[in-house]
Amino acid sequence: MSRLLGAMRPTVGFLATEAILAILFSSPTPALAVDGTHPNGAVICEGGAPYYGSGAFYGVTSTGGANNLGVVYKIATDVSHTETILHAFTGADGSNPTGMLAGPPNVAGVSTLYGVTSNGGAHSDGTIYKISTSGTFTTLYSFSGVDGIHPTSVIWDGADALYGTCSAGGTASSGTIFRFSLSTSTLTVLRSLSSADGTNPSSNLFLDGTTLYGAAPNGGSGYGTVFSIGTGGTAFTVLHSFNSTAGANPACRLIKQVGTTTTLLGTTKSGGTNNTGTIFSINENGSGFTQLATFGAGGASNLTGVNPVDGFSTYTTGSGGGTTYWGLTSGGGTGNGGVLYAFTIANGIQGMVYFTSNTTNSFYAMGYSPVGPPAIFPTIVGGPLFYMVSNYYGGTSNNNNGVLFAWVGNQPDMYHTFGL
Repeated sequence: MSRLLGAMRPTVGFLATEAILAILFSSPTPALAVDGTHPNGAVICEGGAPYYGSGAFYGVTSTGGANNLGVVYKIATDVSHTETILHAFTGADGSNPTGMLAGPPNVAGVSTLYGVTSNGGAHSDGTIYKISTSGTFTTLYSFSGVDGIHPTSVIWDGADALYGTCSAGGTASSGTIFRFSLSTSTLTVLRSLSSADGTNPSSNLFLDGTTLYGAAPNGGSGYGTVFSIGTGGTAFTVLHSFNSTAGANPACRLIKQVGTTTTLLGTTKSGGTNNTGTIFSINENGSGFTQLATFGAGGASNLTGVNPVDGFSTYTTGSGGGTTYWGLTSGGGTGNGGVLYAFTIANGIQGMVYFTSNTTNSFYAMGYSPVGPPAIFPTIVGGPLFYMVSNYYGGTSNNNNGVLFAWVGNQPDMYHTFGL
């Protein structure tokens, strides 16, 4: 059977018929709940993203829980869809967790996940934490201002280091890039960002060898930058400073273009021909910047979507089928609620799934305005498996606190409604 997980219209364009799409939906005004509310950041999946298997989804909500400060949750992928709250934040150990957890448990022998909270901790400026897949929780570090405020994400190098960014704080109050050593519990500020560097980073860094690559949505020439820095903190370089014409406000995780060794792909939230965002490529040394596509095309309904969010993920088909880059926009589409889009270098952007903000549409209860990058895994049926987060509404009880559900055929298969 063809399986699609998510809140979508039946129109799926050239989306592989044997695909699975999972979506998290959240609310801008979550209510106090023992369960979490407002899921924030893409989920990861134990066991390589099984469906109706023995694995589990892991993620965070920025609010809800016993103290209304957010939770780390686990949801079984079997037919029970049982949720376990692994940790409810208290404020002292952090509050308002954000971003995708790092250190996915489908890596052999790994049972520890890493994450950040944007607030709370010893100085109320955010924390780094670790948590086992069974729920053992430890606060690793509390930010204090000069080392950064409001951490936004971390990545794990597979060994001893976590790398991440803070959207504020540092010597210029414009954000920081940091490394945290797991063996010594030491945080090193690799760079306190200045206006010329780019400011307020909000997405995952990309690690290639001993160099980190990232994007800052502000600063530079006024419209954000793409930058690189060595893992030891040396050789910080502004690779590109945006000017709005070819894109503005790159709040995205960069990825390597498949089939290349030094070319990165990313998105901007605005700028470009329609001032609704772009897709760009750039070489790791800063050369060859190219605007590949612009959003907002397709008439009044903007069928490609507008304002892409946090980059994209890849899915490469077999037998020479090529690579498709999948992403999300926060607006546009036939329902003006955002779009799951597919992008290829040869064919540009195609809107695939359209979310809706129309309260009379049955899809409205499943949310609109997606805000997280799709996380993609292969499945046993040969297609891609997507996980996404959306900013508004969802839930079988219309409590607007979020839902994790599967799309099977033409009907949603609810996994969990948050906030109940």
